[in-house]
Amino acid sequence: MVLLVLHWYYIYISKPHPVFHLIACLLLLLFQKLLLKKTLKWRKKLQTTVGISLMYIGYYITCELVHFGFLPFYAISLIGLRKKLIAFYIFSVVTGTILCLLPVTTVVSHVLMNVGRLLRIKKMSITSCIISSLIAGVAGQVFQPRPLELGYREMLAIISTFFLVNKSDRMDIFSLFMCFSYFWGLLLPLLHSFCLDWYRCYENNHFYRVKRSYLFFTPIAIILLRALYAIF
Repeated sequence: MVLLVLHWYYIYISKPHPVFHLIACLLLLLFQKLLLKKTLKWRKKLQTTVGISLMYIGYYITCELVHFGFLPFYAISLIGLRKKLIAFYIFSVVTGTILCLLPVTTVVSHVLMNVGRLLRIKKMSITSCIISSLIAGVAGQVFQPRPLELGYREMLAIISTFFLVNKSDRMDIFSLFMCFSYFWGLLLPLLHSFCLDWYRCYENNHFYRVKRSYLFFTPIAIILLRALYAIF
């Protein structure tokens, strides 16, 4: 858990060149093929790989971590957690208001980061790390283009990536830690206090959506309204 938080904060603060993802991808691939002598069984880890990739893509669009602080709202609405209506209503108003004030690119980043984190429900295997690092390296260079650099910051980032393999974490604690990356994000823990057990409910439901729940219409409506506002 701590290593995951440190990894994201290190990338956020030191801003290493995205090439570190590609180097980590290559080194892990060599380790997988030459030492472990295993093939990339990506289909079994597809959901986790997609989730991690979306997190990195969303981050590199705006390079902000505070958006992970809205994870409870997306868990309640997209998963359909019951008996969380007060928190759901409060988060809906706050999130809708904030998204209407943000640029469209930041809104896209916000959604990708939160949806990606919800999808990542299992430990990150070597295969997931290899594929997501490749995608993250390309996304970083596309959205944050800069001259190639390879120094101690990139080396430390590569090492931090290695430590993420097969490490478990909790979404709720991760989301709370991300709130401290931005001054106004310090207000988000107040919203979290209305639904501190949302991750336990998600876990108890075996990480599946709640049947016959239609709360997911709310974030979709918020995003559509923001898109229409941008167009007109």
